[in-house]
Amino acid sequence: MTMNDELSTPTTTGLAPWSEELVSPAFPLRIYRSARRARYDSAHPIGLCSADVEALDVDLRGSFAEFAADFDSLVEDQYMRDGSRYRLRRFSSFELDPRASGDPLRALPPEPFYQDERLNPYSGGIHRRYEPLAARTVQSLFLRHLIYDLYSLLPPWATANGGPWNIGVHLLRIVATREQPGLPAPEGIHQDGHEFTSITLIRREGVRGATSIFTDLERNVILEQTLVRPLDTLLFDDSECMHDVTPVECVDGGELATRDVCGFSLNPVARVP
Repeated sequence: MTMNDELSTPTTTGLAPWSEELVSPAFPLRIYRSARRARYDSAHPIGLCSADVEALDVDLRGSFAEFAADFDSLVEDQYMRDGSRYRLRRFSSFELDPRASGDPLRALPPEPFYQDERLNPYSGGIHRRYEPLAARTVQSLFLRHLIYDLYSLLPPWATANGGPWNIGVHLLRIVATREQPGLPAPEGIHQDGHEFTSITLIRREGVRGATSIFTDLERNVILEQTLVRPLDTLLFDDSECMHDVTPVECVDGGELATRDVCGFSLNPVARVP
């Protein structure tokens, strides 16, 4: 288990309650069709949403199947300190501009992923150059609407000015064997350094564990949540909490376990006047 041994036991839930007020989303919700946003605050910095793949419209359902298959083309993470090979990934960035007169979403040129070493002592302080998303993934209808939906479900105070946002898209596969568990977060309890972060489950096969654990900034546990169904998503205010994920292990008697997730880093774009 990668959680710090000094963490306290959970005393309350950190889930943000749903607002009673119906809102007009920035984009039509095609995956998470609730028209309500969560009420985020320092005590409740985490939103949880889920959807049924079979309930998606036919175009999105087909695109989701293609998107899930794209995880088979992920490449080994070259930034594992111990040379472990259980972690595969790709990374690309997009800009989402709700006020754009044309297409509101555009793929950005390949760029390294960077986190401050103080936030991520495991692999921070390095400009990590991951392989970008495959061309088909960049054009994915499902990925486009996942971005639209999660942006629309951000709290109103975060998107009030209507400006553009940078969306970093991380495709991650953790593979475990009976002899070797996989660590979704080898850095342990941490913050990402983003305005908001999300994690969406795409596939979970033969897995035991992989429970997301959230704490407040004093490291008191406020939520333990296991993503078990495809499209289960956690969306959280990164500045108000810390998080970790327990190891991916094989179910009893299993030889192989696979966990595929799509993670977003969501940050407003600062424009120079």
